[in-house]
This record gives sequence, C-alpha cells and structure tokens, in this order.
Amino acid sequence: MSTENSPGAVNKRTSPAGSRWLVWVLKGLAWMGGTLLAIALSVAMAGLMALAIAYPNLPDVSELSNYRPKLPLRVYTAEGNLISEFGEERRNLTPSARSRR
Repeated sequence: MSTENSPGAVNKRTSPAGSRWLVWVLKGLAWMGGTLLAIALSVAMAGLMALAIAYPNLPDVSELSNYRPKLPLRVYTAEGNLISEFGEERRNLTPSARSRR
C-alpha cells in the first residue's frame, strides 16, 4: 500500500502536462467562441438599430409603384439638335419592360 509521501504514489492535486495544454486550448476556444458570439450580437443589434432609424423615413409602397422621376426640360432646334437642358437633375428616362405594359 502506498502512502501519499511514498515515491510511487500519484499526486492527485497536480495533473499531467498533457492535460494542462488541453485546458489552455479549451479555454482559448471558449474565449474565441465568446468573442465571435459578441461580435455577431453587436452586428445584429447595429442592423436592427439602423432599421429602426430608417424605417420611418421609407416611402409608402404605393408611391414606389407610381414613380415619376424629375426629368430636365430639353430645348431642341428645328433640326432636332439639343440646345440646352434646364432642371436640377440630368436624367434620361429608360422605360423598363414592366412600365411598357
């Protein structure tokens, strides 16, 4: 029978060197997992905050279906040459397949 102080006794308070590395690896993985979870939650909260701020300023869907862009007034010569454009925005209307119906 071996006693606690005998040379062949196993000290229950200290662990083998291999299990210490495992503990450090598991702690590192836990920290990385916690950090990634915190980052994901932060991104989700930032997205929800942006949506909460932008939602009241979004137009009604019916306004989007009757969209009429501001087109400049274009003045042409009798031959069809462009003389000038008047307006705040310089746009060219390009009808889509949906608006041609």
